Amino acid sequence: MAGIQMKKMNWVKPQSAYDSMQAWRAKRQAAVAEFESLSTATASAFSAAWSNQISGLGELAANAALQRVSAEGKAKIDAATSSIDVSA
Repeated sequence: MAGIQMKKMNWVKPQSAYDSMQAWRAKRQAAVAEFESLSTATASAFSAAWSNQISGLGELAANAALQRVSAEGKAKIDAATSSIDVSA
């Protein structure tokens, strides 16, 4: 065997079961944290959209009421001033 050269094999030490389980737990915790973060962001976005829609509808209703009241007021003023005789 003097003529046979032994080559060193660069084997990677296999991970222990405990280390493998710890790595799996860390990955799961990261996945859960990312899911919770995305869920919170999604819920926040839907909440903001809903709030904006309600606010927009309220503003549209207020503008419609203002226009209606303004038109009624103008009609009453026009009716009152049309009966006044200003020829004298």
